[in-house]
Amino acid sequence: MRSILLMIIFTFSFFAVPALAQLNPVLSVGPLFSVPVGDLDENADFGIGGGLRFEYPVLDNLTPTLSLDYIHFSEAKLYQTSVTNNAFIALAGLKFFPIKKLYVLGQAGVNLFNSKVETDIFNIITTTTLKKNKFIGSLGVGYEVARIFDLGVHYNLSDKANFINLRIAYMFNFK
Repeated sequence: MRSILLMIIFTFSFFAVPALAQLNPVLSVGPLFSVPVGDLDENADFGIGGGLRFEYPVLDNLTPTLSLDYIHFSEAKLYQTSVTNNAFIALAGLKFFPIKKLYVLGQAGVNLFNSKVETDIFNIITTTTLKKNKFIGSLGVGYEVARIFDLGVHYNLSDKANFINLRIAYMFNFK
């Protein structure tokens, strides 16, 4: 039974490949500008980083995505304490084009969030590093300019580390 099922899947894959051959995969790379919101706003200032996204279109208006992002949030000072935050984010999701070039993006994945807390009391400095691995969900909208540039705004929701990203990326089309 298993071999029959594998033969059927293998046979149908030959019919699916020519249909997908017309759609080219895309790799986009670009900077991320982040603004923390919610609880993260108390411990972080403006963030800047970079992102890498791989897209493989399956339909004219639907594209699965894989993303890797890094964001460094500038130091936030609170009395004698300074906090520095970094986020390494891995996401997978779908990009849907309701109108040509305009898209809605939904992704989910993991946020590897690192916080470094330095406290200076009477010139005695103590450093604590906190590492959290949390689920992250991301919803966004964007616009593709001639399949060369990707401009997007995304809201990232991860436990208490929520932030809004502005993404400007250059798209490399594979042919």
